[in-house]
Order: sequence, then C-alpha cells, then structure tokens
Amino acid sequence: MRSKARLRAVNTEEEVSLRSLARSKKSPAEVVRRARLLVRLIDEPGLTPAQAGYTVGFTSFEAGRRWVERFNQFGLEGLQDQHRSGRPPRHGPEIRQALAKLASTDPKAAGSPCKVWTLECLQQAFEKQHGIYLAEGTIWKWIESSGLRWREHIKGKAKSPKRAPGQGGNP
Repeated sequence: MRSKARLRAVNTEEEVSLRSLARSKKSPAEVVRRARLLVRLIDEPGLTPAQAGYTVGFTSFEAGRRWVERFNQFGLEGLQDQHRSGRPPRHGPEIRQALAKLASTDPKAAGSPCKVWTLECLQQAFEKQHGIYLAEGTIWKWIESSGLRWREHIKGKAKSPKRAPGQGGNP
C-alpha cells in the first residue's frame, strides 16, 4: 500500500492563488477541482486526501493523493494538465506527399476512369496505386493541409463558382 500523502506547508502567496483558482469561472474545470481539493485540505487539515477528493467530486481513492503529491512536488504548475503526445501517426510524410501528388495530376493520366477527382475516385486510385486505404476524413485533412483547393462535385459535375453581387447571369 502506498504511503499516506500529506499536504506540505503552503505559503501565503500559494494559498491566495489556490483560493482564487478554486473560485475561478474561466479556468479549466479539472484544474479548479484540483485547487478546491487543496483548499479543502488547508481548511480541514484532519481530512485525508482521499476524503477531501471525494468531497470535491473525485471518484477515485487515488485521485486526492495523486494531486496532493503533484502539488507538493511542482507547486501550482503541478495542477495543470500535462501535454499528452497522442497516438503516433500511422502514415509517414511520404504517404501524404504521394496523395498530394496524385490529387494534383489529371485523373485520366493516373489511370482513373473518373473525369475529375472526387473523394471516392481519389481514395480508390490511391489504394490501387499504393495498396493503402485512406479514410475519407484523412484525405480531406491531407488535401487541405497540402495547400490544394478541393472543389465540391455533385453527380460528376463541378459546382459553378458563385458570382459576386451585381454580376449578370449569362454574358
């Protein structure tokens, strides 16, 4: 079993900051909850971190102890969320470049039966050429991030561009 965590001595400046943060309406809700936990422990030193955690809304026995330990070690910065790296990319930059290159070529030259690139045609052609299936959302993101402009297509016909107000219909 882990040792019991106790809140270290908090100086006046930290206490004022904690109380302000615990009342904040603009700070992230989880950071405010962590500050409320510490304020509760300052106001009632007889409580354990787990008991104080339950009173401010944490549902885990460990949560109170964990945030007290982080505050003891890092101070007010310890209450902030740490950066999370997320899942690593599945495809490297060479795959993105290959998609951008394909999208910038003529569909007929790329061996596609389509007259213009639609999302579905581009997806199928890329899978046929590279053996990699790309989700529609991935294709959208990559096309936009590569600087290419995507035109919407309806039933194989490109939408006509909108005219500026005051311009006539037919020349």
